[in-house]
Amino acid sequence: MKTLYIVLAIGLTALSEAQACSCVAPDTPSEEEQIKKEFSEADAVVIAKVVSVEQSLDPEDPSGKYRIEEARFVVEEVLKGTHKVGETIRVRSVVGRGACGRSARNDPPWIEVASEVLPSASGVAVLSDEWLIYTAGQQPYDLSRCSRSFPMNLRGGEDAEYLRGMLASGSESSED
Repeated sequence: MKTLYIVLAIGLTALSEAQACSCVAPDTPSEEEQIKKEFSEADAVVIAKVVSVEQSLDPEDPSGKYRIEEARFVVEEVLKGTHKVGETIRVRSVVGRGACGRSARNDPPWIEVASEVLPSASGVAVLSDEWLIYTAGQQPYDLSRCSRSFPMNLRGGEDAEYLRGMLASGSESSED
């Protein structure tokens, strides 16, 4: 999980617009415990690939500051739950300055790479199309900064590797 520390440093440098979003801090002491907790609380956990993203103005926001992002993902791997490989899932998030929603394409940007972390890569982070998504409830699901749902090229890949090992060792049932 060594790259996790870089990702966390990147996450801590998220654009200033993220500061209005507040989430309850995890009450578990380690990354592993946080992953286990989110996994146990999720209805489903999947690795899925973005196939389409559409944005529109939020009709409930007269200022025009927020957008509704509707994204479709195709499930590539099921770590928990009843989704099937090849199934399309829908995600709907409110994105914009101060919103807790994450854009599947980082538009508007919700994460950037800090020059002090990776000097050659300063600027808006490029997200992979593959995501680790923790879901709860009914579709459309939400991509929120308050969950561990993350692109695979950032924290999602680290979490998925840990979860696969956890499931292979039998320490958690994929049917929970």
